[in-house]
This record gives sequence, C-alpha cells and structure tokens, in this order.
Amino acid sequence: MAEEAAKTPRYRYLRNDQAAELLAWWKALEENRAERAELRRAETPDEVLPARAFHRLCRILPYWESRDLLALATAAGVLAHVKTLGAEPLPRQLGDPKDRGGDKPAFSELRFQQLLSCRDHAEFFQRLRRAVHLVGGTADVCRLADDILRWAADRLDGSAEQPSQRFRYTWAKEYFAHF
Repeated sequence: MAEEAAKTPRYRYLRNDQAAELLAWWKALEENRAERAELRRAETPDEVLPARAFHRLCRILPYWESRDLLALATAAGVLAHVKTLGAEPLPRQLGDPKDRGGDKPAFSELRFQQLLSCRDHAEFFQRLRRAVHLVGGTADVCRLADDILRWAADRLDGSAEQPSQRFRYTWAKEYFAHF
C-alpha cells in the first residue's frame, strides 16, 4: 500500500482525478488538430479565452476558472505546445547541459531568472512557451499545469506559503540540480 502511494504523483493544485482528466484533455488535442492549432496561435492568455478546448479545460478545473482564469488560460496555451509527454520536470530539462559533458544549460541562467521574475500572465506565457520549445516540446503535462497554477497562486497569496513550497524556489532547485 505504501509503495502504491509513493508511485502516485502528488500535485499541489491538481487532484489525481483532475490530473487524469487533464492528461486526457491534452491527448484529445492530438486528435483535434484544429483546436490545438487555435491554442497554439494564441500569443497571450487573453487570446486563449475564446477557444473551445479552453472551455473544456475549465470544466475539468472549475475552481481555477473562478479563482484565476488567466492562469488556466496560460496552462491551456502552454500545454498545447507540448508535443511529447515527458517524465522530467521542465525546470530540470532547462538546466540540463546542452551538450553531453558540457556545463552550459539548455536554457541560459539569465533567461531562467527572467522566467522566474515574470509579474504578469502574458509575459509568463511567452517565456514558458519559449522554454517548452527549447526542450523540443517534451514535458510532464500534469506537473507543468500544476506548476503554472502554483505560479498563479504565489502571485495571489504567496506570502501565506512556506518559502520552500513557492514556485520560484522549487523551480530553481530543479534547474540548478546539475550545477
């Protein structure tokens, strides 16, 4: 029983049933190329709002629809750029050396710091899309969505959380794991 619990992913803002539905939503984008293209064309979270696929995601995560609609739109828009389901957290992939044996990360430290310092949804959306493209469109969809929601929650009420649980710290810890 304890082994099974250890294997079950734990998310901060997604329940496991929501994670399964989110993954099914993302996989459905593969089959419905028109909806995926609509999300991919969006340049800002505001442009994601009228998309049909986004409204399906709202039904999966209704709490976030009422709490921070633009965070949910950011998640939908960024996840549409994920081509392959990965196992590694995105910040760890960004911190991985570009070349085997090299010491330069795939995503420069300056760009990473800029990503962590984003103050609004539009800038975060743009920088995160770029990061996903840089790693070849491979990401853990549920973990990435949960991290986007964590970023949004930190913006709304980050002072209430322990610093070790905040988005900036957890992403920096993963990014710098190779240094």
